[in-house]
Amino acid sequence: GIMSCAEGEKVVLPDAAALETWKNLCSVNENCAKSIAIAAQTTQNLSEWKKSINFIKKVYTNAEIFDTICKVTQLRQEEAASLARESDIMLVIGSSDSSNSGKLRDISAKYCRNVYFVGGAEDCKHIRVEPQSIMSITAGASTPDSVIQEVYETMNEHENFAELLEASMKTLNTGDTVTGIVTFVSDSEIQLDLGTNVTGYIKAEQI
Repeated sequence: GIMSCAEGEKVVLPDAAALETWKNLCSVNENCAKSIAIAAQTTQNLSEWKKSINFIKKVYTNAEIFDTICKVTQLRQEEAASLARESDIMLVIGSSDSSNSGKLRDISAKYCRNVYFVGGAEDCKHIRVEPQSIMSITAGASTPDSVIQEVYETMNEHENFAELLEASMKTLNTGDTVTGIVTFVSDSEIQLDLGTNVTGYIKAEQI
């Protein structure tokens, strides 16, 4: 999408290492003396984007840098990394065609040895959770809430995982008055942290 709006000479590079390689290849070319602008795919890995910016600033003193990474995507990537550091098993829910979900998988794999990339509940049946294992679940921004809930319920059916959840989850009952922290707002719903292992949802028409 960004490339379709760009004029003049342009190139797409996947990460900071590729950017440096491209610069070295064109170092004898007058193109390197021209002004340069850099932008990122909205779901680009945040750490790679920062590395790319640092490299560009060192090489081009007059570079124009457009921070085009989606803030929601940035937050999810940071949260995925934080969860993966503390987990024995990491589930990433999303479509195999989703760049956003794929990057969450790659980020999680840096910090957790057992990462499963699942598209839905059917993909979870082969996953075994050992007693005392710490499992975390994250999902791409475009993953429907219904799919996330199905995956959660499927994993909850695993006897040992259900025991872990029961031991760690605060009990909430219908009619309770609770205090929550708003973690995400969209046109269709508000998501809340209720101090449990389950995210709370309030539909727009219920607000």
